[in-house]
Amino acid sequence: MIGHLLNRRVTVLRPVITTDEVGGQAVALEPAGTIPVKIGQPRPDERTLGDQWGARLTHVAHTLATADVRRGDELVDDLDQPSERLRVISVISDSHGTYRRLELEAVQAEGAR
Repeated sequence: MIGHLLNRRVTVLRPVITTDEVGGQAVALEPAGTIPVKIGQPRPDERTLGDQWGARLTHVAHTLATADVRRGDELVDDLDQPSERLRVISVISDSHGTYRRLELEAVQAEGAR
C-alpha cells in the first residue's frame, strides 16, 4: 500500500462539454473530487529550461488505485489560488492494482511567471 507516501491532496478538475440553444459548445473545468497524491519534481534538465519560452515541464505522480482521475483532467492544490495546474497526460495502473501512476504536464496561464 502506498497511502503513507501520498503527501498532498489535490482537486481534480474534469472537462465538461455544454451545449447552448443554438448548437454551440463550450468546455468548462468542473471539480470532480479530491485525491491524495505524491507528485515528483520535474527532471533536472527540464528544470533548467523552465524559464525559457516553450519549455515543457513534466511530472510523475502516484495515487491510490481507486482514485477517480482520467486522462485530460487537471489537478490543482487550491481552487481559490490555482497558481499551478497539472494536466493528466496518461494514467497507468500497476499489475497488482495497488497504485496508479500519472504522467502530468504543468499548465501555466498566459502572462504567468
